[in-house]
Amino acid sequence: MKPNPLLNRSENRILGLLCAGRRPHRIAKRLRISVHTVRAHIVHIRAKLQAASMAQLREFGLCPATYLASVRTEQEASSSAF
Repeated sequence: MKPNPLLNRSENRILGLLCAGRRPHRIAKRLRISVHTVRAHIVHIRAKLQAASMAQLREFGLCPATYLASVRTEQEASSSAF
């Protein structure tokens, strides 16, 4: 995932892990930081990107890989229905 210029290095790293489907407690364990710190980063990410939720980040394409994969899946499903 390409780093978002609005986010710092830690926030980009956490956003990438969130977009990959990781939960905050797993991110904390992997990065060896507290869950509280991960959640604080998530609050900052959502504020900087003006997103109300992770679903909104995906919807707006701020998680490009996740977003593109879901669009491709939907397109494949609709084309195979005909």
